[in-house]
Amino acid sequence: MTNQEVQTHLDHLPEAARETMESFIKGSENPAELHPDLQECLYEDDDFGWAIKHPLLFSLPHNSFMNEYVNKVYEQKREYVDEKMAERNYGAVVWIHERAYRIGAFMEIQGALTDRRYWDLLGQVWTDSENIWQNYPIWALAFDAKRADRWALMSQKEDRKWLRYARRNKGPIVIHRGYAHSTGPRGMSWTLDYSKAEWFANRWQGVNGRDTPRVATAKVQAADVYAYFTNRGEEEIVAPYGAVEIIETVDVRKEAIGKDSQ
Repeated sequence: MTNQEVQTHLDHLPEAARETMESFIKGSENPAELHPDLQECLYEDDDFGWAIKHPLLFSLPHNSFMNEYVNKVYEQKREYVDEKMAERNYGAVVWIHERAYRIGAFMEIQGALTDRRYWDLLGQVWTDSENIWQNYPIWALAFDAKRADRWALMSQKEDRKWLRYARRNKGPIVIHRGYAHSTGPRGMSWTLDYSKAEWFANRWQGVNGRDTPRVATAKVQAADVYAYFTNRGEEEIVAPYGAVEIIETVDVRKEAIGKDSQ
């Protein structure tokens, strides 16, 4: 393809897409130096090759011709954080961070939050998060906060439903957790719905050498439950692992019928 043909294609792109492609083309000819902050987060990933994982920016995979573009995005995000901090819009500061780093960003600004806003934002960040286990100590610290207005952690509908459920079930509550790695049972996220736990267990079966998909069934006292969330249709129970008593674990591979009790 000639330079003229390339330019013709670029001219037909939306402005933002055209600017991105032009920066890539320029970078392939004369790569810019990667921002020092991003250099510290550049590493070689087993699956993607070279990659960047910074709290404000992920680039997977990453190539040097992308340096100018990611530098620009990073600077824009830093400016955005400064602007929102000045406005005391702390929720915006948290959400601009990459998902895996939002709980860390939340903990950095939590001292500026009212009790009600603390619990409301924590609940939002939790329900949007994946791979909770990577930051288990931070999550446990956040949920253990001695703050008023804990009711704001859940929606009014969730709060009312949980209160009704807890009143009907005076003894320990039976909960389930699906997993496919060795540390799976030691988590904070459980569900009242066994079929949902089974779905989670099988979600990544056979990917990246994961272990046998299993469902752990346990019991927990209602008073020890941090929160009950329904907005993702999961009947999710959040509880500290130390308050959970495992009853049994079950192999839930599609072809499996065996059971391994603990």
